[in-house]
Amino acid sequence: KIDIYSERVAFAENISLFLQNPEVTPLIQDEILDYKISYDNKKIAYITLVGKKYQVKTLNLDKEETSLLYNSSLPVEMLGWSFSNNKLLISNHPNPSLSKERGPAISPQTEYIILELDKPEQSIILSQFEFIDRSTKITNLQKKKTILTNTKWDLIDDNTLYSLAGNTLYQINLWDKKVESINYFQAPSKSQIIDFLVEDNLVYYIISDQQTSWIKQVKLKSQDKPTNIAELPLSFDYIFTDPQNKFLNIIDTGNQTIRIINPQAKEIEKAVLTKFFANQTSWANEGQFLYWDDFELGIFNLYPDSQTSLYKKEVLSRYSQIIKKALWYAENNYLIFNLDNSIYAFELDSRDKRNITKLLETDEIKNLFPGEKRFIYLIGTVGGNEGVYKIKVQ
Repeated sequence: KIDIYSERVAFAENISLFLQNPEVTPLIQDEILDYKISYDNKKIAYITLVGKKYQVKTLNLDKEETSLLYNSSLPVEMLGWSFSNNKLLISNHPNPSLSKERGPAISPQTEYIILELDKPEQSIILSQFEFIDRSTKITNLQKKKTILTNTKWDLIDDNTLYSLAGNTLYQINLWDKKVESINYFQAPSKSQIIDFLVEDNLVYYIISDQQTSWIKQVKLKSQDKPTNIAELPLSFDYIFTDPQNKFLNIIDTGNQTIRIINPQAKEIEKAVLTKFFANQTSWANEGQFLYWDDFELGIFNLYPDSQTSLYKKEVLSRYSQIIKKALWYAENNYLIFNLDNSIYAFELDSRDKRNITKLLETDEIKNLFPGEKRFIYLIGTVGGNEGVYKIKVQ
C-alpha cells in the first residue's frame, strides 16, 4: 500500500512489475534425455538422440548458441560440471545403471570421459590413466578390480577430481593422468562411508554403521585420526549438497530431511544448527536460504534473532499442488516458483499483503533457473514442444 498526498511526491522501493503475458522464446526444441546446468547458470549441457547416435551438446545462454561436444553409439550419462563451468564429466556404458543421487562410479565396464568446452576434440578418457595405490601400480585402470564411486570435482581446481573405493579416497589428476590413493578412512566392520566432501584441504565424510551415523573430518592426504563433527540418526541415504557454502548441508534422501551443520562448532551437540523437511534449498547468502518440499515454501535465516537468539524459520505458504522448483529473483525481493505446470512470482515484502502473480502456464516444467535481470529459463514443454525456453517476465 502506497499513501498518496496532494502536492507531495510518493516513492516506492524494491517493487517489480511483471508482464501479464511473458514473452517466451525457444532456445532449443528437442527431446532432452539428460542435462546439467552450470553453476553460474550460463550454460546447459544436454544429451539428445540423433538417429542412433547420442550427442552431448552445450547451450551458451549469453550467446544463445549450441555446440556439439561428443558423439557416442552407446548411451551417455551427464555426470557434472566442474566448478569453473569449463569442463564436463560424462560416462557411456552399454547398460547405464548409475545412481544420479549417489554420483558416478568408475568401473571396468564403464568409460568415463572429461570434456573441455574450449577443446572438445581433446577428450580425456579416465581408463587410460595410471592407477597407483600403496601396494601395487597398474597402468590401465580398466584392468584394476577396484571400483571408484561417487566421483566429485575439486571446488577450485578443475584439473582435480576425487573418488571413493571402499574406505579409500583417490585423487584423479588430469595434468599427470594419474589416479592415486591419498586417504584411508578407518572404519569398523559392517560400517559404510556414505558420502564425502573435500574443502580447504579437509575431507568431511559421513560414516554409518548398524546403530548411528557420524560426520567426521580429517586432513587431505593424511592418516591422522579423524575428528568427530556431529552425530546423526542412522541412515544410509545422506548426501552433501550446496558444497560452495561455509556450512555443511546434508540431505537424507530417504525421508527428505535437510540438516545444516556448523563444522567449526566447539561442541558436537551444537554442530547441527537446524533440521527440517524439504526437497531442496537455494541460498541467498551465507545465512539465508529458501527451502521447499512438495507442498510448502519458506525461508530460513541462520542469523540469530536479536531477542531469542534462535534461528528463524518463516513458512511463506502451503499449497495443495506440487512445488518442483523455487528461486530468488529481483535482488532477493521476490521468489519465482512453480505449482504443477504454472509459474508464479511471490513478493517478499511483508509490510502489507504479499502479492502472488501468475506468470505463465505450460505443458510441463522440469526445471526453472534465473537469468540476467528480467529473464528466467525453463526446461520443459511449451506448446507441445520440449526444449529450453527463455522467458521475459518484466
